Amino acid sequence: MRYRIQQLKLRPGHDESAMKKAISAIMGTSQENIDSWDIARKSFDAREKSAIRVMYALDVELKKPLKNGVLAAQFTPPQGIYEDYAFPASNAGEAIEKAPVIIVGGGPAGLFCALLLAENGFKPIVLERGQDIDARIASVNRFWDSGLLDPNSNMQFGEGGAGTFSDGKLNTSVGDKLHRNRKVIDEFLEAGAPSEIAFVNKPHIGTDYLVEVVKNIRRKIESLGGSIRFSALVSSFDIAGGRIRAVELAGGERL
Repeated sequence: MRYRIQQLKLRPGHDESAMKKAISAIMGTSQENIDSWDIARKSFDAREKSAIRVMYALDVELKKPLKNGVLAAQFTPPQGIYEDYAFPASNAGEAIEKAPVIIVGGGPAGLFCALLLAENGFKPIVLERGQDIDARIASVNRFWDSGLLDPNSNMQFGEGGAGTFSDGKLNTSVGDKLHRNRKVIDEFLEAGAPSEIAFVNKPHIGTDYLVEVVKNIRRKIESLGGSIRFSALVSSFDIAGGRIRAVELAGGERL
């Protein structure tokens, strides 16, 4: 039987035995009855400097359910807490043959849009004005060394967007009751992000990890049939009758 514990407090530097002892005390069950636990959330309470505590929300698996019904109700998670949001599936079908799905920008929104489309059978084309990460890093380093700015490949533009050179904070949508942000976290983990982003309070990946994470997300999109074109600056749209008929690139190419 699985239960959720909120706000379990322990001293920094505690070991696994201290965690198990605390779970046993809070839930009123023996340590032998505790099968396993997963960290759902981790943060620090530093309001009193002399008594800093690590705060946990834990998902605990017991071998036998709690006998005390009132206590069991206290630790039973809200309905749906373990159910990840299921993104609506689409059947690409003939749509693939009619026209490609074009995404302007290879930042976080563009990459995840392309990923979801590719997972559903579409062949999205991402148009990014900047360069791939390796070439982009060279452009950024050249700017810091010489002051020479590439207007299309810099700290703002290029694979992964502006966030590639930040510390990768993941605060967006943490209050989403549908748990849609879990998809983002899972993809980051699959792409090589640190495991603790799944549970720490105000998680961030860090630029050193982000470089490889973004590359791996791009590779996944490509493996599913999508494509990402770098140095592809969109200059205008051909619009008629309220519909976009084509995307025009700075070099004159139409898609």
